[in-house]
Formats: sequence, structure tokens, C-alpha cells
Amino acid sequence: NKKKFYVNKKIKKILIIFGGNDENNITKKILKNFMDKEYNITIIIGPSYKYLKNIERLISNSKIKLYQNKKNIANLLVKQDIVISSAGITAYELASLGIPSIFMPMDKYQMKTAREMELNGFGINHGYWNNSCKKLDEMICTISDYHIRKKMSKCGKKLVDGKGLERVVKKIEQM
Repeated sequence: NKKKFYVNKKIKKILIIFGGNDENNITKKILKNFMDKEYNITIIIGPSYKYLKNIERLISNSKIKLYQNKKNIANLLVKQDIVISSAGITAYELASLGIPSIFMPMDKYQMKTAREMELNGFGINHGYWNNSCKKLDEMICTISDYHIRKKMSKCGKKLVDGKGLERVVKKIEQM
């Protein structure tokens, strides 16, 4: 992973991403919370997201950026200050890049990932969506501290070094 992420002093840019389909439409529910805030919001939705028209209507008169089915999201991720995400495969990419994150797991497997990431100093586990943005706002407030995000970034890069494929290939070659 050659992309570089730098922790900015203040949170200005937030990316929201909930995987391929976001069947519970968490993206829209969270997005409403940011409509009157000063953050630059970017949304990435997957190929199976079935609420696209609703999102497009919601953001039509805003400066919110929307990407659907974006390839190579690392280029976009490294430009953010924090990411709000489910805790699937993207969580590992976020850790590898060192991008401070708030995780909202979609199932029990993602809950385990979110817990482990948090226990290892990377990310905050919001838990399952509870139809309230109060907890989310409190978490954003917590990680608005530059030093917390700096530490989180360092822990993520240590946790997922991005060299797993090389190690797997080496093991296979040794067989």
C-alpha cells in the first residue's frame, strides 16, 4: 500500500461508506445528521445499493459528493479526516491506511471486527445502528482531538501492515 494518509489538525472531511448494499439504508439515516453541519461529506455506495434516488434527492442542493461503485477507493479514503463505515473488508483497508474510523457493524461478524479494531487502538466501535445520531456525534467529538486520531492512525498501520498477500504467497511457495 503506497497511499499516504496524514492526520490533519481538525476534522473537515468525513466519508461515509457501508459496503455493497447497505440494506438497512444507514447511509441515508446518518447523512441527514450532517446536512446542517460544516463538514465536507463524501459518500461511497456500492453496486447493490437500492436507495440511490432517495440519496440523490436528499443531497441535490448540497455540496455532498456521491460516488457509486467506486473503484480503487484508497485514493478517496486518504483525502478524508475520518471515515464512518461498516466493519467489513473496508475496515482492514482503513486500518492499513491509518485513517481514523467509526465502525457501525452490520452483523455479528462485523461486530467482532469492530470490537477487535477498537481493542487494538484503531477505530471506535459504535455498535449496531440505534436510530439516533447522538452517540455518533459524541464519537466524532471524541476523535476531534488531534492526538487521539494520530494515535489511532499509528495503531491501524501497526495492526494491518498491508503485507498479508506477500506473506501468503511466500508460505505457498515454501510448500
